[in-house]
Amino acid sequence: MANEVRMFSELLETSDKFMPAMIKGSRSEQDAKQRIKCYNEVFAQYEDIRNSAKMYSSYTDSQVLSNQYFNATTTGLAKSFAGLLSIERSMDAATALLWYMNVLDVNTSANVLPNIGPESIGNYRNQSRYTANLVTGTDNYQTLLAVKIVPKSVKLTITRVDSSVVTITDDGQGNLLSAANVLTVGTVNYLNGTITYDFTAAFTPVNTDALVITAAQDQTGISGVNRFKADLLNYTITTHPEILIGESNLASVAAMKKATSANPDDIIMGKLIELYTKMVNSALVNAIDLNYTGTVTDITITQSQFLDYRSTIDKFAGELNAVNQVLATQSTKGCRATAYVCGANVISQFEKCAEIGLYVEEPSSYINDLKGYYKGVPVLEHTNIGTNYGYAVHKTLDGQLAPCIRGMFLPLTNTPAVGNYDNPSQYAAGVYYQEAAELITPQLATKFHLVTS
Repeated sequence: MANEVRMFSELLETSDKFMPAMIKGSRSEQDAKQRIKCYNEVFAQYEDIRNSAKMYSSYTDSQVLSNQYFNATTTGLAKSFAGLLSIERSMDAATALLWYMNVLDVNTSANVLPNIGPESIGNYRNQSRYTANLVTGTDNYQTLLAVKIVPKSVKLTITRVDSSVVTITDDGQGNLLSAANVLTVGTVNYLNGTITYDFTAAFTPVNTDALVITAAQDQTGISGVNRFKADLLNYTITTHPEILIGESNLASVAAMKKATSANPDDIIMGKLIELYTKMVNSALVNAIDLNYTGTVTDITITQSQFLDYRSTIDKFAGELNAVNQVLATQSTKGCRATAYVCGANVISQFEKCAEIGLYVEEPSSYINDLKGYYKGVPVLEHTNIGTNYGYAVHKTLDGQLAPCIRGMFLPLTNTPAVGNYDNPSQYAAGVYYQEAAELITPQLATKFHLVTS
């Protein structure tokens, strides 16, 4: 098995056949390396399982099993949606905790840099800021910033109704300095941030005067300021064993070999591997589509809107920018789509964009497949999605965050042919695996609807 692990990595790094497929399913070289690492870990874990199984099943002693998984895995890389819609992680147990990290403030335990969602970084600069309007008829004011202040960093800016601006600063000795006829007195307590300022009668403050006070907080020697900690959270992934079985009979096999020189066993095993790949794709698409609860963005393209065909294509392309904006707003992480997965009518609309040079078709061998690239972004078709619907999804460049997660416990492995004692001319073989796909960050997917009537 160690040889197969090494072969797998070397093949993905050097093969002209499989490395492009790996890159197409990855956002970057870093993401591709993460996927290779995941598959290698699954290989390594399976070696222990295979050896322990020898005590009750002789077929697991066959080294051909690792080669069969090796072949199946590389086949899956070329056709699977996994690299575009999910992050992939190896699992040490059938139910596992897959960890991710948030950054919290030590004092308040508030999320500062969450895994997904808006950051809370506004309170961690050393500049304090206070805004208010002055009060008509009131000359005496006191503002408490409640922080230790760096001398010569205090600045009061007053914007008056006539748009003139009055600026007041401190001298570093606790006094406020201003132009003539503005202040009668002004002081600063640098230890607790108390600022006192009295205006002259000639200044005549009014409600429309906007006041802004800024000051730099002295953070040196203060404990508990700007301290953060890692908060490890987890997704719980549960897998169940699954098996796909293909049956044959000796008479049919012999007849096919003589008529076509083809080996039916190889054809059946190839179809089972293909079926497995399609099931992986279906599981990922269903995880997004069946669990989606966000907003739906309409892209309206009706015959009554336009007098020419080209305008309908331009309208669709333009409205995809609005879809990207919704994705950016709800996630605050992904600024645009890194893949589209859509129903049949939406795919047709993407293909029309080839007329204006925005879409490049990709050869496909199945309806649920990679159809092409819109502005370099992969476009996937799947029949589980409504014909007039689609999803824009985002996967981060480092491959650490995506709408779905694919947890793999047991790799895809073929079983040997087993005869039927009741009918010696019949036999069956199959493949088994244990993995799961779940939606973990719905904010990284947004749904859109093509309205044509």
